[in-house]
Amino acid sequence: MKQTGEIVSNVILPKWAISPEEFIFKHREALESEYVSENINKWIDLIWGEKQRGEKAISGLNLYYFLTYEVLLINEIIFINKMKKLREM
Repeated sequence: MKQTGEIVSNVILPKWAISPEEFIFKHREALESEYVSENINKWIDLIWGEKQRGEKAISGLNLYYFLTYEVLLINEIIFINKMKKLREM
């Protein structure tokens, strides 16, 4: 069920999950594990922190296509719109 209350009925679960409840249970169990507790700070650094861009992203093999980053996508859209206006002059 979505947060809006709308029923979702077309989800295909992996073969190891017998039911939606088991799927959620296993994921919660994993997220609450000691391994995740000990390593979640590394994941946070990769996604939002110091290893998201720059030298630390390069050394951590954490590189994505530049338009993946919202701020760069917005800048690209602004640039494209400016180029269109220049061509129309």
